[in-house]
This record gives sequence, C-alpha cells and structure tokens, in this order.
Amino acid sequence: MAAVLVGSSVRVPSAALLGHAPGVVERGAAAREERLKQWLRGMTKHRQLDFDTMGFGRGRNGFGMIASGAIDKGSVLAEVPLQAFLSEKTAERCLLVGPMLRKNDFRPWLTMCAHLLVERSRGKESFWHPYISALPSVEELSISHPLLWPAETIQELLQGSPMLDTIATRLKLCQEDHEALLTAGIEKFLPGGETLSEGDVRWASAVLLSRAFSLELDVDDDFDTLCLVPWADMLNHCSSAGEESCLIFDQDTKTASLEAHKSYSKGDEVFDSYGPALTGSQLFLDYGFVDDENENYAVDLPAQVLGPVRSSVNAALLEALGLPAGGTLVSIVPEGVDESVLAWTRAAIASPRELSAAGWKSDGKYQKAIMYFSEPINRDNECEVLRRLIAACENLWSKYPTSLEHDLDELTGGESDMRTTTWARKQAALRAIVCEKKALTAGKTVLCGFLEKLRAGAALKSLYEVDREEGTFEVRLFVATKDRSGTSGKNRDAAVHNYGDFGKRQALLIEAGRVEIRAQTTSMLLE
Repeated sequence: MAAVLVGSSVRVPSAALLGHAPGVVERGAAAREERLKQWLRGMTKHRQLDFDTMGFGRGRNGFGMIASGAIDKGSVLAEVPLQAFLSEKTAERCLLVGPMLRKNDFRPWLTMCAHLLVERSRGKESFWHPYISALPSVEELSISHPLLWPAETIQELLQGSPMLDTIATRLKLCQEDHEALLTAGIEKFLPGGETLSEGDVRWASAVLLSRAFSLELDVDDDFDTLCLVPWADMLNHCSSAGEESCLIFDQDTKTASLEAHKSYSKGDEVFDSYGPALTGSQLFLDYGFVDDENENYAVDLPAQVLGPVRSSVNAALLEALGLPAGGTLVSIVPEGVDESVLAWTRAAIASPRELSAAGWKSDGKYQKAIMYFSEPINRDNECEVLRRLIAACENLWSKYPTSLEHDLDELTGGESDMRTTTWARKQAALRAIVCEKKALTAGKTVLCGFLEKLRAGAALKSLYEVDREEGTFEVRLFVATKDRSGTSGKNRDAAVHNYGDFGKRQALLIEAGRVEIRAQTTSMLLE
C-alpha cells in the first residue's frame, strides 16, 4: 500500500512545548521541506524516487515523521541518492577545503566538521544549502544537546554520573578541534570575513553526533565512510525498532534506504533505529534524549575504580592487549555475563606466580596469557575480582545526590513546567541517569549473588553457568584511547557503536577515544 509521511526530526522539543508560536515555526519548516524535496528530486533523472513519503510534522518529542496514510511493515520509508551525501569523500574532493584537509591530514571527524562548517558559511552558494538550511540552528540544538548546554546546567543535572567526564572530554576535544581548524587556516574559506568560534565547532560536532551515519559506500574500502545523509536523518529513533529499520546503502543503485519496522496508521509518528542496542546514556550523550521504549540499561565506569593494577608486569599485559588501566571503561548492563571484563580484572590483580602460570612475561605473547584468564583461576583471585566490581558499583552510587525512587518521581511530576527548556533538559538527563541506576541496582545484586555462591563453596567452573544462560548480568569492556589521529580499518570499525553492523555512527566516541572492544567472550576480544 502506498504511504505518505509528513514530518522531520530536528530532535528538539516542539515549538508548542516550549511556548513558541507554532504557526510561524511550521510555516518556516514547510518552506525548508519543499526546498529540500525539490533539491533531492533534481538528482534522480534516471529513476524517480518518492520523496513525498516524508515531510515535516510534530512528534511526541518534537519534530518527527508523521504518517499521512497507512504504512505497511517493510515498506520503504526513504531512498536517498549518493549524490546528496555530505561525506569524507566529498570533503576531500572539495576545491575549497580539500587541499587544506589533505595538507593537514585531518582525521575523518575533523574533516567532516570542517566540511560542514564551510558549506554552512557559503549559504545559497553551497550545493548542500537546501539540506544545511533545514538543520537545527545553534539555538534550537542547544535546547536538547548536552554538548551545547551551559556548564552549570551540565553540572547540576548530571551530578555524580560518569556522563560528566564524557561531556568534559568532548568539550575539550571541541576546543582542540577549534584550535586545529584555525591553525590550518579555515577562516580564509569563510565568506565576508567571518570568524570561526568554538561554539561553531560544538554545533558541528553535535550535528554529526546526532545525524551522521557510517556506511560502506565502496566495497573496496577498508572501512566505512562517515557521512550525512539528507532526508534519511530526519526520523526519530525508537529503541523497539531493530536492525531492519537501520539505514542501508545499496551498492548497485547507489542509494541509501530505510524500511518501516512495523505498520503505521495515519497520524502515527514513524521511527527508524539509530542502533537497536544503544543505551540510555549513549542516546542522551549523542542525541540529547532517551525514548520511552529504551530498556538498554547500562553505566560505564573507568577501570581505575576497580582498584590499582598489581604491578608493572600486570600493566604490561594490559597494555599489550590495548586495554591499559588508564584508558579502559567497564560497561555494566543487567543482561547476561560477559567474560571479557572478568578476564581483564583477573589479569590486573594476578600475582607473579599466576602471571607465570599464564605464560606471561613483559615481552611475552598476550594471546596465550589472556586465554588463561578467560576462566576463574582460583578462589582468592575470583573473590577479589567480584569484590572490586561490587565496590565499583557502590562507589558510583555514593556519588549520586538522589535515589532512584526520587528520580522516578521527578520523571512523573513537574507537568506545570512542561513549556520550559529547563524542564526538557532535566527530563532528558533524568532518563539517562535512571538507566544508569537501574543497571547498577541489578548489576550489584547479581555480583553479590556470585560472591555469596563462591564463598559458600560453589565450584569455580559452574559459578556463572546458570546466570549466563538466563542472561542476568553483563559486563562489557571498552578502551578509551587518547590518540585521535586516523585509525586503520579494523581498529576504526571497532570504534563504532554500530550494533548489528548497522546504525548511526557514534563518531565522537571514536575521536574522543572511546573504542569498543565488542567482546561477548574473551575469544572475541582477541579478534
């Protein structure tokens, strides 16, 4: 059945919600929509694509895609030709900034920032003007995106959360990127004597975080390409949508397409997926919201909170793994058991005798050693592993100023303040913190259960078996590197929160140095 949609995601609270005049906003949105449609239609001379399936409307969290007719599950919601993409490749080909980018050997993230900022400054002279003019302004994006919030707001709303450190790191990177762009001479490409502010870089970073895709544009490339895909980035995310509603690029037709993950009736908001496994904190940090359906509870903890590494020999093993104590994150999720963090902690606290039994020396082969630690090695070591994880959960809990019950009450109250920016920001932050606290609550409970079983005499080999099958607890391991220069193919793929091989790239996580070692088991960690 044919489907027609109206709506576009600016990912900020709606005009009515914030007390603006909706008529004025909607008239402006309609003009931007029509300009964008006409621009896209002009690129499809050989095959007409139906851009009338999308338009501007109002969803539950602000602007969104609204169905104006029935939509069947599996129907194509959007098809966008490669010519419309704004990507690393178009930046490199640009006659204006291309030479500057090549001369300075900018990494993909900074390349895209420079490309977007220069094209925005060109106004109507830019090929991408119909698209860029439809993007949220600094003022609009500062309502929802924490990268653009005032410092005092961030501190107040995220007190005690590890997300504070993530935002601080990202802000520092924006400052460094601003300095790098100025040093490279980007201002000579800005018309009318414009200057580039750090706020401009933060805006570009927020746009890329919330809209950029990672797509395989060329099968001969070693890694995916970071790109903005006009029109396809206008849908809001739904955590209940799976991989089938993630953007896919077709090598034959040279188009990117989205499909409906379920059927919709007229007037329903239509969603896609930015990645079906995105957690509440990831959604908040990258997009500025946490949707109602999200139950991917998680909290990321720096490995330092697990206590000191026992010796320089232990540290050398962790360095060989690419998981140094000073740059590794532990992600606790109340689902399943992931052996990778257990193996890491066992190795971090192992005695000289245990390291020797693992076959590890400072110049040894880490593969054999880490496999030794993939299972509990003795009762004392495993007790200390669990004790440290429990202490880490307790340490984080002590930093939050409020209880989980208080936060849940706050989420359901305060309706009299719904028309304010302050309310919108507080609700988004609370949802993310609630996700963290739910992960900690369940995680600590299960860890304490493991420790009690071990102390009661449970066999090491069977300690986690039942719980692993039931999927009650999961610990995931990440590495946070400081090297933000260009990464090679395999490492760069590992740096993408691109669950199921689809989904929007959480690109600043790469450039901020957070590289996920997607390790459901220790053997996967070694790949």
